[in-house]
This record gives sequence, C-alpha cells and structure tokens, in this order.
Amino acid sequence: MWKQLVLASSLMLGVNAGLVADDHGHHHHEGHDHSMHDHDMHDHHHHHPTPEMVAEMEFDKWNQLFNQGDSQGLAALYLEDATLSPGNGEILQGREAIAGLFQGFFDAGLFNHRIEITAVNFAYEMMSAIGHWHADVVNESGETVTYTGVLQVVFVENDDLEWDIGSHIWNMSE
Repeated sequence: MWKQLVLASSLMLGVNAGLVADDHGHHHHEGHDHSMHDHDMHDHHHHHPTPEMVAEMEFDKWNQLFNQGDSQGLAALYLEDATLSPGNGEILQGREAIAGLFQGFFDAGLFNHRIEITAVNFAYEMMSAIGHWHADVVNESGETVTYTGVLQVVFVENDDLEWDIGSHIWNMSE
C-alpha cells in the first residue's frame, strides 16, 4: 500500500512538473486543468505516510498483541521462517519457537511493552527500524520494575502489500 502511494505521488509530481514547465512556454495553457492537478497532488501528499508512520503502526499492532498476552497472534506477525535473537547469543527460527519465547515472557508477568523508534531505513519491499523497547514486571516485593533495551526489526512486504517481520533482534541494558 505504502509503495503504491509513493508511486502515485511521484507520478503526480511528474505530471505537475510537466505542466509547470509547459506554462512557461504557453501562458494560455494555464487554467482549470492545472488547478485540478494541483488539488490532486495535494491530496496524495496529504495521505502519504512516511516510513516512520508505517513502522509506528506496525509496532502499535505488535505492542497491542504483546500486552494482550497473545503469543500466537504475535507469532503470526512474523514470516514462517523468521529469525529472532533475544540478546542471549541464541537465534530462534520459526513461528513456533517465537511464540514459545513470548509465552515465557507472559508467564513471567511482563506487561506494558512499548517501543520508541529512533530511525527507519526503507528500501524496495523492505523496512528496517531501530529503537528502544521498554517492558514492566512486578517483582517479589510488589514493585514495578522496567526493563529496557535496543531492538532492530526488519519488515518485509508480502504479496498482499502488508508487512511481515523477517528478522527481530534485541538486547537488554543491565
């Protein structure tokens, strides 16, 4: 979806550039047609999400499922053969292993997961986001402790023009 929007806006820009260039040569060319295109371009520009916005939406979905304790729903956001490295020197592969890891976190009482994006790199059908994650847990003394660390997620666009996670890696600050 995002890609189509980008394509549409660059086409609109091209059309506009053509008209503007034309106007310099033929002043009588200005008129209704031109303003219509202007309006169109404005619309496309307006609805056109940045990579940051797209990543933000994906992470909102992720956090929501995590905070509902839905390990199967969470695993479904990953590619069938996705890799995940939880900062312990191990690499897990596949949805089953990923669901198992998250279920362990839910059993341990982790909640209120949130993500702050630092940067998003975007390429054809691929998007990589890096940022900080935070999650809370209530310790033995009944106090809420917050864990935090860095995460990097690589999203791959599928045939339905939706984003799947192909690779997810994080660490935890001591």
